[in-house]
Amino acid sequence: MRKRDLAILMLAAFAIFFSLQHEGDFSFKEAWYHLLDEYPIKYEGERLPPPIVTDLNGDGKKEVLVATYDAKIQEG
Repeated sequence: MRKRDLAILMLAAFAIFFSLQHEGDFSFKEAWYHLLDEYPIKYEGERLPPPIVTDLNGDGKKEVLVATYDAKIQEG
């Protein structure tokens, strides 16, 4: 075994030992977590698209398409 290989092996062993000794000393928190209470962006996913008025079948009469919260499209 070369000195280089031994040095890499020792470095890897030290890194494993060090990471196991300091397990749980730090934690991650989302950077945007504090913004959720201040801005209405969290409700962006709850908004529905506006209704669409169009002629679906070409009969000359306009139909209104409305999206619902249960992921369906209703014709009105």
